[in-house]
Amino acid sequence: MMTLPHPGSPPAPGPRQRLLFVRVVTLLLGVVFLASAYLKAIKPAETITSLGMFFGDQSAYTGFALYALIFGEMILAGALLANIAPRRTLRVSIAALLVFTVWIGYLLSIGWTKGCGCGSWTPNLDPTLALWLSLGRNIFLLAFAFAALKTTRSRRIQADPSGNAPAETDTRQSNFSKDPTHTSAFDV
Repeated sequence: MMTLPHPGSPPAPGPRQRLLFVRVVTLLLGVVFLASAYLKAIKPAETITSLGMFFGDQSAYTGFALYALIFGEMILAGALLANIAPRRTLRVSIAALLVFTVWIGYLLSIGWTKGCGCGSWTPNLDPTLALWLSLGRNIFLLAFAFAALKTTRSRRIQADPSGNAPAETDTRQSNFSKDPTHTSAFDV
């Protein structure tokens, strides 16, 4: 039996709207990661102080971690902005945001009075307030990234070569159910 939507409910978003939402989220994340890498590169002292908390103040790993972090964020930002493998880059973005959010939460829990080194845009604010703003920003970005990932998971959105609306392909069924020649032990 087919159920009809309630007359007052908005129509379900079509493939173009979902594709646009995912693209806007990947662009937003790409800009944030690129700006964060840029701010870490031009003002590394705050990031080195924060990384020194993790590796030790005089550790040789601190400088390496700083460059690896900047380089990784630039690569991720480039992939997000160029729309390269959006599902994979969304997953990597979520993982990075989760690590950064846990780190900020840890710094707040120990009463850290210096900046987090997150590449945040809070130059003249109290460092504790800047940490809270960075935590809020990360939670906001995580919510959008998870929503975009869920949007790409339900149905694969593929562009139509003719330029028409993107076609939807249901990827929830296995390929074996579509192959009439496939037999299994349960087909006896």
